[in-house]
Amino acid sequence: MDDLDEQRSSRDAALDILETLERHGLVSDGPCVWQSDRTELYSRARENLRSRGKVFECTCSRKQIAGAATYPGTCREAGIAPGPDRSTRFIATDTRIRIEDQVQGHFSENLAHKCGDFVIYRRDGAAAYHLATVVDDADMGITRVVRGADLLASTPRQVALCKALGLHIPEFAHIPVLLDAQGRKVSKRLSSTPVDALNELQVKCNLLWCFELLGLPTPRLDSHLAKSLLHWAAKRFRIGAVPRVPVRSDFVCL
Repeated sequence: MDDLDEQRSSRDAALDILETLERHGLVSDGPCVWQSDRTELYSRARENLRSRGKVFECTCSRKQIAGAATYPGTCREAGIAPGPDRSTRFIATDTRIRIEDQVQGHFSENLAHKCGDFVIYRRDGAAAYHLATVVDDADMGITRVVRGADLLASTPRQVALCKALGLHIPEFAHIPVLLDAQGRKVSKRLSSTPVDALNELQVKCNLLWCFELLGLPTPRLDSHLAKSLLHWAAKRFRIGAVPRVPVRSDFVCL
């Protein structure tokens, strides 16, 4: 459970997510792992990178670097000591990172040209998404990451961190996400309508939306209970049938 951002996360909302998944028959293989309980792992990874000169401390605010296409390297050689109210940035080398995504195909990016040195620890003292997800995947033995296509553009940063930390690089499969009428990803940030699962029909209709995104045929709803739909879909799922989609990133590199 990604709950490191204290301002945007709440325990009640997280528990509601787990309950909603369970109502759709989606239950994890083990107990939920909360990122807020794993801060020591992230801190050790940062110290690993720091000891080998892979990161530096940065006091730049968003306002100070506003308008820059990539991080301009302002603090890279400043020798700022670790401390409060400063971020930690990973040094992006002038190297192209290539990914063969199992759904989207070939994707590559030169981090130095695309975004520059990126944040792995925020100024508020919390680990950033890129570092936390890399450490989590490695610690839990994840071999294939399946997630929304809107996150493909951030994947080279995670591959770079895996290489720097000497971690296994998982396979990736970035699948389509639900869009609204304006072509925007359905999300709480846009105050999108939350998922309702108040009755059997709603659960089945929600699952049908997911099946369409995954390139699955449409089953007859009157032939299935909600719980049997997942078994029906699992037997027919093929990673090669998942449609490719245009990739856009919601991440701000700076």
